[in-house]
Amino acid sequence: MHKNGLETLNELDLDQVRSQGSVFQLPDTDIIYLGWGTPTDGALSHMAEFSLLSFFANEEIKYLPGQLVKTSKNELLTYLESVLAKTEKLKIILGINEEEIYAQDFEALKLVFSKSDLKKCVLKSRQFYQVDCPDPLLIIYHLLQAPKGLLYGHWSQEFTMLGMTPEVLFEKEKSHYKTMALAGTKKSEQKEELLSDPKEREEHQLVIDDIVSKLGDTQCKVSETKLLDYNQFSHLYTEISFTSPKESHDILKCLTPTAALGGYPSDLAKAFLQSTSYHQKYGETFFGGAFQFKLDQWSCALVNIRNIQWNQEQLWIESGTGIVNDSVLAKEISEIKLKRKSIEELIFE
Repeated sequence: MHKNGLETLNELDLDQVRSQGSVFQLPDTDIIYLGWGTPTDGALSHMAEFSLLSFFANEEIKYLPGQLVKTSKNELLTYLESVLAKTEKLKIILGINEEEIYAQDFEALKLVFSKSDLKKCVLKSRQFYQVDCPDPLLIIYHLLQAPKGLLYGHWSQEFTMLGMTPEVLFEKEKSHYKTMALAGTKKSEQKEELLSDPKEREEHQLVIDDIVSKLGDTQCKVSETKLLDYNQFSHLYTEISFTSPKESHDILKCLTPTAALGGYPSDLAKAFLQSTSYHQKYGETFFGGAFQFKLDQWSCALVNIRNIQWNQEQLWIESGTGIVNDSVLAKEISEIKLKRKSIEELIFE
């Protein structure tokens, strides 16, 4: 261990790393922090912390790494190429698909729109794959091939989530916070339509309203809405900044889930989502929740989307789309397939 508490990649114990760890890429940079090993009583355990928060913030996996390395995207890629026995993608074998459940929830939601003040809700779909649980380092290697996105995730013998997200929930420096509204999606070749599409603009504005509403009396600065390109997709993006004396964990639970992943108004959306066929089958999920990394006085949280998950029994990809009153089922299913494909193409043959 070095004086600053950080290891180097060449000092990694690969068996320990594969057993349990977390990874987090800082926004707007190529800097990546990789933590592994069991917690210790040393200073590092109090300096760095990873937290995986579930969708409704009812479950949390908190991880204090025994070791930590600060690296870059290129350095990590080069290192993984040198230590992995093979780097071939996984052979894709499709398992159960949950589009039928998604369609049921979609029709139920449309009825609720006509009878209540609910304006937007995000429905989820899940695709299973008949493959053995993979090496987390191999999945990290393939995710790093994506031209854009922020690498994040946690893995253990019980549960793993690894992904490349386009969405930052917030970034905190002392008492200054920066967050974003990210909602409204089209293929990159159709991105110019986003700014003038009434359905997409409505969905995006609801996310802005939701964030501002959840922050209560906090004075927020809402910037101009722009386009954010993310691999095959483009999204509507609005930066929101504010100052608050609250701890980052309080802001994390306050904002999760935003209307981008939950709905608006949030109380009505939560009630509906907990009644869906999807929730009745799978219960609380980590997809759509948040993943936070804290280092000294700095912290940042990413949104748990565009990822792959597995446990000791199965492997799956979840995707979601925001539904408003004018949404069309066929278009939403098409968007779900595109989002899922963006992860499949990175990991599977």
